[in-house]
Amino acid sequence: MLTPDDLDRKEQALCQLAQEKFGVSAQSAEGAMRKIGRRVPKRLQEQARVFTDALARAQHPKLRMMTDQGAVEAAYRDVMAHLKKIDPKDRRNGLILSTAAMVVFNLIAVATLLVIVLVQRGFL
Repeated sequence: MLTPDDLDRKEQALCQLAQEKFGVSAQSAEGAMRKIGRRVPKRLQEQARVFTDALARAQHPKLRMMTDQGAVEAAYRDVMAHLKKIDPKDRRNGLILSTAAMVVFNLIAVATLLVIVLVQRGFL
């Protein structure tokens, strides 16, 4: 049976992992997942929602009994497994490379337009 203490420990572990991988600082799993936002797949967002709903229900004894423990455990395992696979350095490098590629593409586009305009006006 899932106890509120057990869920609190899991929530703290999830918040700690979110801090390490994404640099978000939140006191709750719901806040951490809200700050992570679209940086994780939709399926993972739904799994995190299952876990955070169970956290909310864990404070009430009757609602805690109605919680599907297997689904909560599976959701927690899925979220933790996905977060453990994320490499922060690789994410950062990908962001830098995509930004650099965007800047280079824009420079090429502007240079091409400049050459076209100069050719049409007869300067080249």
